[in-house]
Amino acid sequence: FQPEIWRISFLRSHETLRVQEAPLLVKELWEILSGRALWTMLLLMCPLIGYSFFQAVSLYGEASAAGLQSPVIANSLSPLDGVMVPTLGASYVAVTLLFPFVAIRVLGQEKESGALRLLIQLPYRASTLIAAKLVAVLVAWVLSSVPAFSALAIWRLLGGHLSAPETLNLLFGHLLYGLLVGAIALFAASISE
Repeated sequence: FQPEIWRISFLRSHETLRVQEAPLLVKELWEILSGRALWTMLLLMCPLIGYSFFQAVSLYGEASAAGLQSPVIANSLSPLDGVMVPTLGASYVAVTLLFPFVAIRVLGQEKESGALRLLIQLPYRASTLIAAKLVAVLVAWVLSSVPAFSALAIWRLLGGHLSAPETLNLLFGHLLYGLLVGAIALFAASISE
């Protein structure tokens, strides 16, 4: 009987903890979505990824035409290597150069205004604060990947083939890279003034 009471008590406190953490996550998401850095990055990424996709499809089409006369060339053509990797390569460059400015905003503005000192005094654990900031960075990465996801959808609408395991592997690699860039940016913001 006693362990059952402890489990119910633990579940209730755990549910209460999650409800209390929701405003923190909403605050972090609001701060990143209301900032100019994310929208500026998206404004710059859309034409970059669009042009990269257009060029990749054009070059892949030319290579495919040459593949009609040579079976050896036709066997080596892959839409993943010919279209998706160059298109997501533009996303890779943009995440490398622009995404740190978005991720730094998550922590930098609070440090500058002194709000971080107040946030630390709230009844949240440090791991909860870090997790909320990483979720906000993850949401920003997902939003910055919308142009790349659009390119995947357009490729499918054009009749192109995509292998699901290869495409998921490519997207997972870009997700890990985006989280790495975001984590490094958060670390840089935390140790600098």
